[in-house]
Amino acid sequence: MAARELYDFEEYKAKALETIEKIKKEQQPGQRVGKVGKNEILESVKNELAELVKDGYTVQQISSMFKDNKVFPVLPKTITQIIGDTNTTTTKKKKTKDKDATSTNTKKSATTEQDNAPVKSTTFEIKPDEEV
Repeated sequence: MAARELYDFEEYKAKALETIEKIKKEQQPGQRVGKVGKNEILESVKNELAELVKDGYTVQQISSMFKDNKVFPVLPKTITQIIGDTNTTTTKKKKTKDKDATSTNTKKSATTEQDNAPVKSTTFEIKPDEEV
């Protein structure tokens, strides 16, 4: 087991307080610092993205501009998920899937009706096993 690292109390308490003051002067509470992923950046501009879509811009246009202006490549689907907009092509695809599910259910219903049809009985004579 590694030995516990010890620090000079007064020296490191002063450093900690100094750092706390520096944070208060240089940053806002909750402000993200350092490296983050695309989604965190998109979340931070979520309202502006939603406003663009509300004004009539498509998520495809926004995606292209991000790539063309060398922000970073982002899929239109990702923008849609971030802003939570339901009036996009992604939703239309889901509706198509629902239609497919409906037609599948119809096929199942047809099969069920066939299964419920009366069964014609066939008769045959039961004979005992014969030795060969």
